[in-house]
This record gives sequence, structure tokens and C-alpha cells, in this order.
Amino acid sequence: MSLGETQSDRPVARDGARSLTRRNTVRSAVEFLPDLEAALKQSGLGDGAFGARFFGSRDFVGRIRRGGGVYAPTLAKIEAVLDLLARGELAPAPDPCTAAEYLARLEAARHALGLREGTFARRYLGDGTFFARARRVEKFMPETMAMLERVLAELESKSRDSNSA
Repeated sequence: MSLGETQSDRPVARDGARSLTRRNTVRSAVEFLPDLEAALKQSGLGDGAFGARFFGSRDFVGRIRRGGGVYAPTLAKIEAVLDLLARGELAPAPDPCTAAEYLARLEAARHALGLREGTFARRYLGDGTFFARARRVEKFMPETMAMLERVLAELESKSRDSNSA
């Protein structure tokens, strides 16, 4: 890079005889930072969790606050998040149930089926070590809670069907 040439002026790709520059694809974060801050606040997530959930980078919010630029694909993601904000769909996630609450429900289902811990966990949760690992955490991730709710609902419906037969 020569003196006076900025990173944004340096060619990054060639398309035939035409040179593409970073200036053509990078947009400053200043123009959408206030809206992004509002989305972050409304989501109820921390900076890292927000960046990881919506942009695949825990450092995303910090990088934008430091004035980093974004390329078109990331800009599209930002616009999608701002659309969620505009529609009011960026509400904070509900407070998750504690792992102990789910474990108690799973234990009751396991006892009702008469299965050992490992067998129940392999058959219904896909992981024979689930109970041992679950006892070491305080709260489950939303994806884990959704999976557990599906399993428990399925077991309850099977129990109702067998009782009515």
C-alpha cells in the first residue's frame, strides 16, 4: 500500500478489465448504529449473545461501535434484524426454566416408563450422558428447552393414548 492510499481504495478483486474496490462494497456503521442499539436493547440480550445469534460473531456489536464497516451480505442481515424490530418481533426471550425443573419432569417420565437413566436418555434425548451433563448446569439453552418440551409432550400423549386404550 503506497503512502496516501487507504485500505478502502485498494483493489480487492478483478472482474475482467474492471477493478472492484472495497469502497464499492463497504458501508459505514454510523448510519445504522442507533437502530442497531435499539434492537439490542429491545432484544434483552448482551452484546456478545446478540452478535452471535443474529450475525454469527460475538464481537459484531463491538466492531460496529468502533466504526467498522460492513459488506452487503451483513448489511442484509442488519436490515432483517431491523425489520424484526419494526414489527415488534424482537422481544426478549422468556426467562428459561431451571435445569432442575426439567430434570424433575424427565425423571418422572423415566420412572413411569420404567427405564434406566442411560436407556431413557439414549432413546428419547439422543444422548446417553444427558442426565449427567444436565445436573452440572443451572439453565438450558432455548434449543435444548424446545427439544425437551417436544419429548415431554410426546411422552404425555403416548401416556394418554395408552391409558385410554
